[in-house]
Amino acid sequence: MTNVKLCQTLRQVLKPRAKLLLITSTSVEGVIEKLYNAPPLGPMKKTALAVEHEQLANDFAAWGSWADAEYFGA
Repeated sequence: MTNVKLCQTLRQVLKPRAKLLLITSTSVEGVIEKLYNAPPLGPMKKTALAVEHEQLANDFAAWGSWADAEYFGA
């Protein structure tokens, strides 16, 4: 539900050619593919950026909405 509301807000405030970097739990990867699938929100590509954190149970990753985003952080 959080991502649905976030998408609604981002669609209202982002310019058509905006670049989006989303850092979130990998448990919502399927949600990201469904919701963030059209400009300016996507399509999102999982980046090479290693998201490090302490004391959190879930793994995290970063997704980007621009061309070659999958190489970001490599």
